[in-house]
Amino acid sequence: MINESMKIDGHLDEKSWQTANPIGFNLLKTLKPPKEVTSGKILCDDYNLYIGYRCQISPDRKIPIDEATRLKNPWAIDNVEFLVDPTGRCEGVLQMATNLAGAKGGGRGRLGTASFASWEGEWMAAGSRENDFYSIEMKIPLAILYLDENTPKKWPFNLARTNPKTGEFLCSSPCLYSFHEPENYDKIELPDPLNLKPFALRLMDLKLLESGKSDHFNLTGKIFNGTDK
Repeated sequence: MINESMKIDGHLDEKSWQTANPIGFNLLKTLKPPKEVTSGKILCDDYNLYIGYRCQISPDRKIPIDEATRLKNPWAIDNVEFLVDPTGRCEGVLQMATNLAGAKGGGRGRLGTASFASWEGEWMAAGSRENDFYSIEMKIPLAILYLDENTPKKWPFNLARTNPKTGEFLCSSPCLYSFHEPENYDKIELPDPLNLKPFALRLMDLKLLESGKSDHFNLTGKIFNGTDK
């Protein structure tokens, strides 16, 4: 749990980032180390999750940011993803992907099934490029994560990177075939002081939300939760 004000600029230079424990990435299937080392960090405060990535690249490598900006496609270039299952039931995930161009995208549900659909909550991301690495910073409001009264404090999660230069797919959890394997995810345990109740959607509100008939909620995550945040 952090008290520091976080500036979402992709530099990961706040004290909270510097003192957080890094999470390593390995390749899909083989679970071996990747050619370009990648790590992630996770922080939270009373209202948001913060995800940071540090992705090694060769100094002479060019990332076509202009083309990715034109396409508005997070998967058009080297990219990172955050996948999480706040229900803890491993039936599906919320997926958030972004890249250095700031393109964002995602999905909700179980990949490869009829339940999976594109999804874009209102979250923030920014990136920065240094000589031999780039970093990405995400700010994800708890209010967009479909929490309810039964949401546990331990969430299956996965941090991922697709590296088209090396042809590698790497992630933080021991997944074998896809980033979308919540049954194989590691778990993040939210700190005890964190109160999720203000963010919980009532069952009727959730049904209206998913049917598109609610005047108070919508799928972009503009959810009133009583916190003014």
